[in-house]
Amino acid sequence: GSIIPFVINKVSSFTAIEVSDEMVQILKDRYGSNRKVRIIHADAVHTGIKSGSYDVVTCTFSLHHISNGKLLFREAYRLLKDGGTFIIADMVFKNSRLYRLIEPFWILKKTIKQGLHEIYCKYRDEKQIEKLAGEAGFKLIKKKEVKRWKTGYRDRVYPTFVYVWRK
Repeated sequence: GSIIPFVINKVSSFTAIEVSDEMVQILKDRYGSNRKVRIIHADAVHTGIKSGSYDVVTCTFSLHHISNGKLLFREAYRLLKDGGTFIIADMVFKNSRLYRLIEPFWILKKTIKQGLHEIYCKYRDEKQIEKLAGEAGFKLIKKKEVKRWKTGYRDRVYPTFVYVWRK
């Protein structure tokens, strides 16, 4: 839902898929009266939405909460029309031994500050994400590291990449 204010005036409709009861309620409170916004309470890897329904699918700071990334990429591919675009913005570690050594300590720090749910997060590196996308059939259009992305959510700075894939 964090992307809605940035795109709602540029699209004819927007479907938000959210698995969390709390976040669904927040979305309904903020956008429930907006006729352009459709809110679906579902798991992003099994949406139940008709294949080929969308021109664009986005996944904004959610991928690390999904343990089976393969299912997410397959579902995004299924939901897109031919030639559709899949955009991901998420915390992604660089492909280096140093990052892999630091990662467990970073997760521990996040868990202490933000709660036990952080233990279940699955942070991926660039190679892992690119492999998942390629296996699903996506072609990389653009990849950009965002050096100082502030999420507005808890106002933290994360190692962030934005990927644009094409079906």
